Amino acid sequence: VNSGTVRAAKTLQGILDLGQDGIIGNKTIGAVNSGNYKAVHTAYNCKRKEFYEYLATKPSQKQFLKSWLSRLKPYI
Repeated sequence: VNSGTVRAAKTLQGILDLGQDGIIGNKTIGAVNSGNYKAVHTAYNCKRKEFYEYLATKPSQKQFLKSWLSRLKPYI
């Protein structure tokens, strides 16, 4: 909800050292399929955690950090 599909795609593309256009196309899919799944998964979820922590620096969002991190915990 707070990331959106374009941010999610750009995050993944950045992890894979691809151009970050925000579109999951053949290059992105090919890089995911040929890479180390576990490493990509871990890196992606670490980036999500960093983003949530960044959002929580805003006073109006700080109250949500614990909930965001609890939903992310099963994947880290």
